[in-house]
Amino acid sequence: MLNKFNFLLSCFFLVCLSTMLEAQPLQYFDVKDSVNLREINVHYTSDAGWVNVGTTADSAIIVIKYDHCGRQLYTKKFKVQNYVLSDMRTTMDKTNPSLGDTILITALAKDSLGSGIFCLELHPYKGDVRLPKITAIPNDTIFMNPCISVSGNQRLISFNSGTDSSKLSGHVILLDGNFQQTKSVLLDSNKLVKDIIIKRNGEIVISVDSNLIYGLNDQLDLQYAAKLDSQFIHFTRGLAYATNNEVICSGHLVDAKGDGIILVRIDKEGKSINHSPEAYTYDAKLEPRITSFIEQGQGSYGYLMSFSKKANSLRKDTSDIAIIRFNSDLTIRNTAFFSRSHHLDYIKSISSDYSVLEENIVFAGVILADSILYFNSKLANDLRINDMKCISAPFNFTYLVPDLKQDTFINAKLSIVSVQGNNSSIFLKSDSISLRRECTYFDFKQGAAMEMGCVGDIKVLRVQPILYSSQDLSNPYVLFNWTGGKTNSPRDGAFVNVTIPSDALTVTTKYCDEISTLTYNLAELDCIQFPNIFVPSSDDVINKDYNPVYSMMNSANINNIEFEIFNRWGHKVFVATDKNAKWDGMVDGNPAPSDTYIYRMVAIYLNGEVRKYKGTFTLIR
Repeated sequence: MLNKFNFLLSCFFLVCLSTMLEAQPLQYFDVKDSVNLREINVHYTSDAGWVNVGTTADSAIIVIKYDHCGRQLYTKKFKVQNYVLSDMRTTMDKTNPSLGDTILITALAKDSLGSGIFCLELHPYKGDVRLPKITAIPNDTIFMNPCISVSGNQRLISFNSGTDSSKLSGHVILLDGNFQQTKSVLLDSNKLVKDIIIKRNGEIVISVDSNLIYGLNDQLDLQYAAKLDSQFIHFTRGLAYATNNEVICSGHLVDAKGDGIILVRIDKEGKSINHSPEAYTYDAKLEPRITSFIEQGQGSYGYLMSFSKKANSLRKDTSDIAIIRFNSDLTIRNTAFFSRSHHLDYIKSISSDYSVLEENIVFAGVILADSILYFNSKLANDLRINDMKCISAPFNFTYLVPDLKQDTFINAKLSIVSVQGNNSSIFLKSDSISLRRECTYFDFKQGAAMEMGCVGDIKVLRVQPILYSSQDLSNPYVLFNWTGGKTNSPRDGAFVNVTIPSDALTVTTKYCDEISTLTYNLAELDCIQFPNIFVPSSDDVINKDYNPVYSMMNSANINNIEFEIFNRWGHKVFVATDKNAKWDGMVDGNPAPSDTYIYRMVAIYLNGEVRKYKGTFTLIR
């Protein structure tokens, strides 16, 4: 019996090794040489695809829409008549079902007569645009840092403007659905806006100057003003949503240990309540961006930080693309950086977003290397690309962050101002950008796996691959078809139960244009093993009676048996139809003599299978 146990244990480990074949989601990089983009923003869309919005060298807005397979659906280019565009910002609005996904765009716009803030509404499914508008402050000639935020019916833009670069002031403007001004305020004492966000309850948070936080109500009335740790410096594009109407602020921390990126959670009153435990070094030539998203099934926010990783001492003039994924408590979930076979001289723009339906990361950017490169990618949930052509690795250029100093509340003022708006026209010019795939598509495992078990055992086989997530969720865009076994019909759900014995089953997995097959071979083990020695006088309980069925591990799979034992002369000494019956070595009340005996058994299983056994054993006294 011990030999039987060891045999089954070895089989179990073989099964474990042979079935470690799980599929992984789509992962690739698309790269196009010589696409002269200045900057790029990426947003996932409700159809599981995504859209890249960028500005080109000839000051147009270019929109590239992809489906979930990464197939390019369209490319559209919008040229703003007579204006030069720069410093583009975008935000996605999914709160109006009648409009569908809506991307709101702001950018600096300059012509020969002056400057202003360009606003545009984009509907990414078809690439339709509406409401192009230029907003400007009368007599101001310099404009900087346009930001836009949306929540429900509220739309906000903020920017800094003035007549001289040393005399800029921050403006916050409340807009209606047509980009028409409803109210505006001017920050006091030449304070400059870094970023702005409308919280889910309609309240507004503004990051100002180096380390100030302003809180406003939905009518732009000032509620509080707080000064964070003096060693913390706001990033632009540095505010993100958090739970409980709190916000996450990203910035640069400098102390005796070093300097780097950290995230800080700001409560409803503008006070910092916790922060990420480590700071990451980065290349200051490109300011980092933060993106928040609600994780599927979690109900809490996660965060993506994309930036240019600081070069090491051997590569002082180069940099790498880096991305960090933070958990809702601001601890770090995973990190990765990417480089190509040649060094990246300068990363001009990077942006990331989270695809909720597939639990993947969409990632895009503009790189200056041998030429200008526009890259477009879809990463696994753990930020990895498995193809070694595209280097993807964790990095650890960090230091521990000490507790921040006490925040202080300060007096601040906001002044009501009037803003003049005027319309501009745009014309549509169609463009086409074809991309070449630099890394392989995705890597569903192929081949064969072995499953072994006793007759009647139910083996649970995985129908769908495990996604890179905290949960085992099925991807609605992956199609599966099972053939073989006792049925050729497709199987629904994440698992299928197969009863041994069964023919081989093959699952065909289709994702977009890729197809892979994995065959499960199901082998039947001989689980009824008759001992060749029987010692009824033994102290060993296992050897005190004879019927291997009642004590076997899968006896529950057997309905009944026909069991007979004969002596060497053919006389029947024991018979049983109950699988729990066992011969104790007695015949007619007397001990059977030591000798060789013959057994014959027919086992009838619950699933209708029948197995026959015969052989000899030696009884020893």
